Amino acid sequence: MKNRKSLTLILAAAVLVVLFGCWFSLRRRNDEAAKESSVAAEGEEVLSVDKKDLTEIAFQIGGEEYTFRKDGDNWTLASDANFPVDADKLTDAVSSLSSLKSLRTISQAEDLSEYGLDSPQNTIRVTDAQGEKTEIKIGDTNSDTGDDYVSISGKDDVYTVDNAILTSLPEKLTDVAKSDKFPSISVDHITKFTAQTGDTELVLEKHNDSWSATKGSDFSLADADSVKDFLQQDVTGLIFQDFVEYYCTDFSKYGLDEPYATITTEYTDDDGKAQEFKIYVGSQDENKNYYVRFDGSQQVHTITTSQINAIMSEEPSALAKSTEATTELGTEADLVGSGETRSSAADATAEESSTASEAGTAATTKAAAAAAESAAEESAAASETTGS
Repeated sequence: MKNRKSLTLILAAAVLVVLFGCWFSLRRRNDEAAKESSVAAEGEEVLSVDKKDLTEIAFQIGGEEYTFRKDGDNWTLASDANFPVDADKLTDAVSSLSSLKSLRTISQAEDLSEYGLDSPQNTIRVTDAQGEKTEIKIGDTNSDTGDDYVSISGKDDVYTVDNAILTSLPEKLTDVAKSDKFPSISVDHITKFTAQTGDTELVLEKHNDSWSATKGSDFSLADADSVKDFLQQDVTGLIFQDFVEYYCTDFSKYGLDEPYATITTEYTDDDGKAQEFKIYVGSQDENKNYYVRFDGSQQVHTITTSQINAIMSEEPSALAKSTEATTELGTEADLVGSGETRSSAADATAEESSTASEAGTAATTKAAAAAAESAAEESAAASETTGS
């Protein structure tokens, strides 16, 4: 009897343990459900903003808030009127707000610190044409799903959304700046190219359908295809590496007050008008990229060392025509005679010229003069003989 009572007590205790476990588990599930369950259906739109209707946009970059305001069709940075806002880049940065969909909704969230919303990663504030303001705080990123917790002004719930809302925001202010752009130049329209550093200057010059290449005392008739390849790949193919400063007032910081090199391209535009595009190359940054700026611009960018070196290390000999091609074209003397070569060559005397073709021209001229003089002497002698 006593054993039976003991067994009953043990069974009762076991049942109580099981019931307590079930209760605890159920309570935990209910708590999690209250915290994480979806009130709105998955993918339900919780915010819709028409970016075309916005008149003010604010967000943080590097912990500092920047406010942009629309003035007519243009956007300006409230703190700096010189900042060249790129309207498309700016509105694209908040394009995810055009239809913000909740992946999960945490109803009536009380402790925002659980979601990082007491100290958000970023806060976006937008104002539309009707003056309605909306604030979106972006909290922690869920380590399991990669989604972000957000809160929206006027709503008590916390939402998890795709992290595109955060990743689309600019990392640097220059990410929403209107950058200088390399002009679109057809190689066939280039008439002269110059790359100068110190006392050394590479000059490629077009003469009708032919090209000449000069660097210091080194002159050669250049192969047109080789020149075009160089101009296409290394000159018109230049691209920026980084956007450093949008309105520089002290170029000495980048070695651009006394440039290491100046690269100039002369060409004709589609209307046949002569144009000139000039790039100044300064010092190098910590990554060995060169600081550069366009003539007349306050912007500073970088270009990789490999791009600059490809231009500055080019030699006329690498672009020279073959002997057979040179024979077919003629010599430098032909270009001098037609007035189609560099002015220095045209003005140089035969004795000062460093090229064989100019020497040949001078020799021909002297020979002609000598022949004429000899003929005159012979004629005079004949006359004297006849007279006697």
